[in-house]
Amino acid sequence: MILLIRPSYVPPNSKNYECSLPIGLLSLGTSLVDNNVNVKIIDMMTMKDAWERIFSYVNEAVFVGITAMTSQVGNGIDIVKRLKINEKKVPIVWGGFHPSLFPNGTLNSEYCDIVCEGEGDITIVELYKSFMGTMPIEDVTGVWYKDRGNLLRTKKRDLLTKIPRLRYELLENIDEYIPQNLYPIEKNKVRCLQIHAGRGCFYRCTFCAENVEFKHRKKEASVIFEEMVNLVDRFKLDYIDIQDSDFFCSKKRIDELIKIIVESKSKINWIANCRANYFNQNYLNDNYLEKLALSGCKKVGLGVESGSDEFLSYIKKSITVNHVKKAIASLNKSGVMVAFSFIIGMPHETISDMKKTLKLIWHIINNSKRYYIIGPALYRPYPGSEMHDQAIASGYRPPTSIEEWSNLHFDYHGFVPGSLFPHMRGKERFTKYVRHIVDYRHLKNRKSTLLFFYIYNFLVLSRIKYDCFIFLYEHYPLYYARLTINRCRAIFGILKNV
Repeated sequence: MILLIRPSYVPPNSKNYECSLPIGLLSLGTSLVDNNVNVKIIDMMTMKDAWERIFSYVNEAVFVGITAMTSQVGNGIDIVKRLKINEKKVPIVWGGFHPSLFPNGTLNSEYCDIVCEGEGDITIVELYKSFMGTMPIEDVTGVWYKDRGNLLRTKKRDLLTKIPRLRYELLENIDEYIPQNLYPIEKNKVRCLQIHAGRGCFYRCTFCAENVEFKHRKKEASVIFEEMVNLVDRFKLDYIDIQDSDFFCSKKRIDELIKIIVESKSKINWIANCRANYFNQNYLNDNYLEKLALSGCKKVGLGVESGSDEFLSYIKKSITVNHVKKAIASLNKSGVMVAFSFIIGMPHETISDMKKTLKLIWHIINNSKRYYIIGPALYRPYPGSEMHDQAIASGYRPPTSIEEWSNLHFDYHGFVPGSLFPHMRGKERFTKYVRHIVDYRHLKNRKSTLLFFYIYNFLVLSRIKYDCFIFLYEHYPLYYARLTINRCRAIFGILKNV
């Protein structure tokens, strides 16, 4: 049996987050089961009895697999430490984004025996064979391992060509993931699950890690529809969340999916990611958006990142501010909601660029009918990306071991401290202002706070209009209000689980 674990990055017992499916572990588990290997999946993010489950399964485990983003490394190390304290000699295999991006620093630790680099669907089956003695470790493709104190790497594994259908039944606590907060699409929680529709991305954004290793591959429309219907019927879902970084990249696939859904008269609500440059007369025009809405599409997510055309060009985003504004106008007519996401604090991003981002966000707040804004999130450097090299050239020195990474004080949402980045010197105060002043948009949602919304709206517009960014203090009430609300929710979550 293989034991797969997803560590947490939030305070224990906290319920102040909406936890998505551990799609990576589900994909690995699916591959193992398809090859007649028993597997158990433990999600520290959702399982109240996670530790009890780990210790009930670990004695039967051939090895323990831990997946981790950077902010989850600390909890991952805690898991391994606790296993060692209890004299569990089971081998530890690390995989996921952080180990794949930092294989040397991960493997060069007493808390790691093997690193699975990149997509592990086939690798994990070969690792099982290796531990069972039927395949030499040096013949397993896509791993780093130790041999007499040396760190060795096997041949790099090619990407999968076919995206697997996930075995949702492998999640023993599947009901924990279904109630999702899709506000402001829906005021109350709805029943929603994710579908794994594609991997990778066609575009070459310099800040992104996904296109470093993972080229885009996709499921066909008929397969996606079949999975949507099966999941809706099986779990009585209200929504399907389609997981694909570039879901709209194939007009043919979207055409087919819309046609299948409409002709079947299926009442399926769904959400997906899109790109601002797809909103044009040749693709997502007004007529097409009407069909999209008719098929049940309720929301699209747009990665905007910056409000500066010059900086968007510099980071190879392949969109412009005008693309975003056209998308707003088109989506206002269709009734489809849009989520705009932003990043701030990137290398070579000037305060002038950040001001333009704030101006675009102000435009979105005042001109979009159905929208919400994600971020601006603080930039995270991903090894292998162009921007990571730029950050290092600016003086950034990333930690060299998972122990060092685990000692960083990540914020509540798992972001690396901005103090690590020399390119942020002289811009920290303004970055903090932009990140937190955007919260004034929430004041628009209640009659009791509408007056404060107009006051903040006037203040922000005045600063933009007259380029007056001195005495930056008005964001602090918003910041502390959010902090208080988050802490109260966390305490409520803990008390609820006592």
